[in-house]
Amino acid sequence: MSPSPDYTPGTSRETLCALTGRVRDIAAGCTRAWTLSFAQESGILALLEEPSTAGKAAARLGWSMRGARMLLDALVALGRVALSDGKYLRTEAPEGGSDAGQPGEERDIVRDSLNLLGANRAGVFEQLETPRTAEQLAKRLGWRARGTRKLLEGLVGLEILAESDGRYRNAQIASLCLAPGGPT
Repeated sequence: MSPSPDYTPGTSRETLCALTGRVRDIAAGCTRAWTLSFAQESGILALLEEPSTAGKAAARLGWSMRGARMLLDALVALGRVALSDGKYLRTEAPEGGSDAGQPGEERDIVRDSLNLLGANRAGVFEQLETPRTAEQLAKRLGWRARGTRKLLEGLVGLEILAESDGRYRNAQIASLCLAPGGPT
């Protein structure tokens, strides 16, 4: 299968680095959102209103010490938990830090990442090496046209796909990183 029209074998190193950076940013955002969501749902943040060791948190949650320490260290890296003298303590979200942003930003990151993962698993990027309408893609995948169009529009918003005259195709980043047989 040939790459999309955006890709040429002579793509510059700068372009490839920029595309790689964009993929890394999407992945980092997903990881941050999933970590914070899991920490909130598990109750570990509530335990850290008072200083606590990883062992104490693990015991109270019924987790392994290793699992608790991994999550706690990730929360330290995100600035949501402070570590001092072997004890973890919940902090407020840092101003302008890794947790700052518009309301619902984490929900948007999770939604975008799930759309990206679902599209990849379903073979959307393979199908869009050739430009297609939402209806054509929906028929090929056995989906409903309305939902397919919404997914495609979301991926255009992420600059993963491009749209022209009602036809969707992979943007360069999708051809390089997501389409089977791409140059990566």
